[in-house]
Amino acid sequence: MIITGILLALSAGLLWNMSGIVNSTCARKNYDLYSYLLTNVVFSALFTGILLSPPGGLFRRELILFILVVMVSGAINTSGALLLQKALQNGHHGIIFLIAQSAPAVPFVAGMIFLGDTPTVQKIGGVLLILTGMVLAALPKFRDRNRENEAPIRKWLLPTLLAFASFGTAHTLLMLPSLMDLPDGAGQYRTFLMYCGSSFLVVTVTGFRCRTGKLEFNRMLLVIGVIAAVLNVCSMGIFFKSIDYLAQAKALGLGSPIATSASLVGFTLYSWFYLHEKRELSAFFGLICICSGAVIASL
Repeated sequence: MIITGILLALSAGLLWNMSGIVNSTCARKNYDLYSYLLTNVVFSALFTGILLSPPGGLFRRELILFILVVMVSGAINTSGALLLQKALQNGHHGIIFLIAQSAPAVPFVAGMIFLGDTPTVQKIGGVLLILTGMVLAALPKFRDRNRENEAPIRKWLLPTLLAFASFGTAHTLLMLPSLMDLPDGAGQYRTFLMYCGSSFLVVTVTGFRCRTGKLEFNRMLLVIGVIAAVLNVCSMGIFFKSIDYLAQAKALGLGSPIATSASLVGFTLYSWFYLHEKRELSAFFGLICICSGAVIASL
């Protein structure tokens, strides 16, 4: 079970990496963040709703807690993305990404303390190695720090820490349905519910934003948003399946660290070989640590 769960988590992470490439494309083309997010999450909810149509099996009294947990986790996860964007506008990207990338440690620790995961030397050592790799991979960004253009720490540290807490909390909540005694077939609605929660938050935020500005849509943004939505539906479906398997192996908390590490490795390779960013030795050793940690955690 644990090997299957880890392989699925790695697959989900590689799809997250493709989503990261799409997000990077939007950033390089200076597309409006809120317009992109709105397209992304609304189409994600729409696609999963169509795939699961009719969702009549979802509206049952015994599923109220399940529905609330998953929708709230989606909203919290998206709030983390917005907070991260705010932090990036004001602070040093290397430090901010390092803190945000450490968020998978939260569900891992929560899994062992609260959710019945079996603590082993391999799991703990593997995740510590993954986190070490993330630190090493982020080190080159610290050398690019421009202190003259950087805002005071108070302007970016709080949103960074809140983003860390949001991502960690969201991923912990997303693990809970794997432990719930749900009716047959109910678990398939997780992706739909998650993006319904995300859509509610984004629609609310963009509604307030429209009072002071306007959304900026164009054909390419819509195409990219739809592509991201397809990747979201596929990746989260695989991720939820992976943590179901890991829950059976008492290793539920491994899902997020392994999926995130696969995404980070994939995006680093993309930045090296496609964007031709400078290849740093510390980042290379970081990738080795991440890959080794994933292998050790699966033993």
